[in-house]
Amino acid sequence: MLGRHLIGLSNLGNKKNIVSIFLIANTLVWYSAVLSVMPSDSILLWAPLHFSALIVSAFAGASYGKQMERSKFLTLWMITGVISSIMLFGLGSTSAVAVSLVALFSGLSLGFGMPACMSYFTDSVPIESRGRASGIALLASGIGIVAFDW
Repeated sequence: MLGRHLIGLSNLGNKKNIVSIFLIANTLVWYSAVLSVMPSDSILLWAPLHFSALIVSAFAGASYGKQMERSKFLTLWMITGVISSIMLFGLGSTSAVAVSLVALFSGLSLGFGMPACMSYFTDSVPIESRGRASGIALLASGIGIVAFDW
């Protein structure tokens, strides 16, 4: 019975499929790590700013991502994610300004690139394998979240 399910994994061998699964899993792990680092005592300060920036930038990213070549857009998005991750090191200060800037920039970073990431996933993974690939991405992200929060 297990062999029947593992046969479908051969459709995931394409390099683009593996990259898209990695992108989604990495994004979810990164986002979980960002939220776990944010100070919970000032959640009323950073949460509205973070999620508002995430929503607005998701609309902007969806429209701007169509105008730019996808690989360049995803590379720019990853660089933005690295910069926002580096900003988390400065979060040792719990000043309202520092927390607000990190919340704003991490929300912008995630929202700007996530539509392009999901679009890349739907374009690269065949429809027959999409459910299995999504399950693998969620499994990998769950394992990564547990590993980073441990």
